[in-house]
This record gives sequence, structure tokens and C-alpha cells, in this order.
Amino acid sequence: MSAEYRKTSIMKALILGACDYWSKPLNDNQFVNMWIHVFRKQIDEEKKRKDIARQKDDEKNKRDN
Repeated sequence: MSAEYRKTSIMKALILGACDYWSKPLNDNQFVNMWIHVFRKQIDEEKKRKDIARQKDDEKNKRDN
């Protein structure tokens, strides 16, 4: 979060590892967008975990047969 809003400052922060960049003053849309991103990421990670578990089960079943 910064009072700086120049594109070069934003890009530098992102290149250095920031996952997002918020310029002050904050608005409600920024919070809504952040929570949408968090929710979607959680859903994607859960799907990946289920896919990995399914693959392991498939491999085990192949070995057992």
C-alpha cells in the first residue's frame, strides 16, 4: 500500500515480489477484488489437491492389479 501511484513504482513493487499494489486512498472495490482473488485461489488449490489425490489413488490401483 502506498501513496505512490506511478506505473514505474507499481511495476517495481510487483517485480520485487508484491502480489498486489494498492494506492491510497483505498476504496471498497479494492477489498472486494482482493477477496474474490483469495476465494478463487483457494478453489484452485483445493482442486489441485483433489487431482493429486486422485492420481495417487489411480497409481495405487494400477500397482495392486
